[in-house]
Amino acid sequence: MTRSFRILPALLPILTAGCATTIEPVNEAEVAGFSMALHDTLAATSPPIEGTLDSTEAVTRALQFNHSLLAERLDAALAKAETRIEAGAALPSVLAERDEWRRNHQPYSRSSASPNYSTSSDIANLTRSISATWNVLDFGLTLLRTSQAADRARQKDENVRRIAAEVTESTRATYWRAVALQALVPRLKSLDSSFEEALALSRKAAAEIRSSTPPATSTSSATTSRPGARSTTSFRASPAPSTNCAR
Repeated sequence: MTRSFRILPALLPILTAGCATTIEPVNEAEVAGFSMALHDTLAATSPPIEGTLDSTEAVTRALQFNHSLLAERLDAALAKAETRIEAGAALPSVLAERDEWRRNHQPYSRSSASPNYSTSSDIANLTRSISATWNVLDFGLTLLRTSQAADRARQKDENVRRIAAEVTESTRATYWRAVALQALVPRLKSLDSSFEEALALSRKAAAEIRSSTPPATSTSSATTSRPGARSTTSFRASPAPSTNCAR
């Protein structure tokens, strides 16, 4: 008892240290290093493009090297494995045992009535047994769990097909946008130069028109009131020249 009380104070710091264990936060350097390592790993898994890339090859590469789709496929495979495990639980439980023991010498014994030694067991002994158990209630629960696991596996398969269709659609749209842009870039450059030339000619023509047109002089004044009112126009006439005729 005294020895146990002496050991207990020595174990207290270890117990308190285990209870006081905290999780250290991850710093930005570790996150950046992990991100760079993951980026290098993902870049190494996808081989470079050789030659011309057509739409079929682009879709094939997207379905093969898209890691989100790969993660969904692994999740679906895990769900199928769980379904097989749940189905295996419906089988009966089989237990096999094998017991072997051996002595280093023969166990002899002698009674007081006989001077001879005798033995009642061998120096080595081996026993084997096998048993099987099966519970009807566990069988029903296992069928229900297997059905639920199969539903989850089918749901995962549908998610894989949905993501594959989305990846295919987005890859084709991106590919044809890139092809159209690649074909239109030279034309856009020539169109920009033509537009600049047309704009310069238009500005030059407008400047020539302004320089050749004299300023207009108004000889009449018009007064117009707001809509619905009478508008009056007054003209200012210059006096007629007088003519003297001598007879």
